[in-house]
Amino acid sequence: MNILVTGAAGFVGSSLISSILSTENTKGWNIVGVDNLSYGYRERVSSIMSHNFEFIELDICDPSISTRLEGYSFDIIIHCAAVAPLPECEVDHHKCLTTNVAALGSVYHIASRTKCKRIIHFSSSAVYEGSSTFPTPEDVEIATLLAYPTSKYLSEIYLESLSRSHDTQVFCIRLFNLYGPRQDYFRKQPPLIGYLLKCLINKEVPHLYSDGNQARDYIYIDDLLEIIVKLLAVPYKPRSFEVLNAGSGNPVSVNQIINCLDKIAGSPIVPIRNNAETFWDRYPHIFENDLPLDLAIIKSEVNKHSHSCNAKLFNYIGYHRFRTMEEGLTNCYNFALKNWAEISSAKLGPLND
Repeated sequence: MNILVTGAAGFVGSSLISSILSTENTKGWNIVGVDNLSYGYRERVSSIMSHNFEFIELDICDPSISTRLEGYSFDIIIHCAAVAPLPECEVDHHKCLTTNVAALGSVYHIASRTKCKRIIHFSSSAVYEGSSTFPTPEDVEIATLLAYPTSKYLSEIYLESLSRSHDTQVFCIRLFNLYGPRQDYFRKQPPLIGYLLKCLINKEVPHLYSDGNQARDYIYIDDLLEIIVKLLAVPYKPRSFEVLNAGSGNPVSVNQIINCLDKIAGSPIVPIRNNAETFWDRYPHIFENDLPLDLAIIKSEVNKHSHSCNAKLFNYIGYHRFRTMEEGLTNCYNFALKNWAEISSAKLGPLND
């Protein structure tokens, strides 16, 4: 099987490539990874040593990308490239829509020039913002507010139309809160678990923006990788489109995560609690322009609950036992502790598993 992975130097893309290349039943598969390195790190792909992997520094938004990949033949495209941080999407709506929606035009042109009829696209559970149905199924009403979830929902609509008009099979994965050893620790607005680990190892006091009782559905990276490998084995069905949740189905609160890390590290985390409305204060432009974002939306985002309904996913891959939060956090903590000098000097997520 020949696979193209966009966003190959990101957390998801690089982890997925490593997993496929190291899985027994995928030996002999060939992967081409592309990334413009705007959010990904070259070290993540340079550490993948395999003659079955080729990395090409390309911008998925470049209209010439399909021409530059002409001559390749792909069985499937796994589209991971995106602008994911919510506040950065609010700062630059144009970049958000260009990368998260318009770039799918490049994915189509690549598919059409490389005889590829299958696409796996990473959407986001963020499209469920404001939902009060838990666990949340894929057919719940979507009414997005922020730029990032809106861009992800638009990307789904485009791919659904593509599946109706061409002989393509598309899986859109609505990914819940992903974490794992390759996560980013130093992003301006880092993911919670990466941020807590950085504070724990550096003996810093974390600043949190809620009482910690809100719970979200977290999925460990290895569980996601196993799901994707199973989806790759699903027989091709022309003109088909499916949206699938990918979460553990077990919401965990911020306070539970803190207590778990306390236990694993043997060191207490005592955060400073700030007001939810100040969570995006590092991005003042969002609130100081002539059309400022409603602060109530920030408060709602900080305190939102998420819970994945996995019934539809299990129809495709069979039942999957997800790793517990303690299992996942133990792996993350041990890896970060062992490799922190390298991680902090590079100011990026871990390079190897």
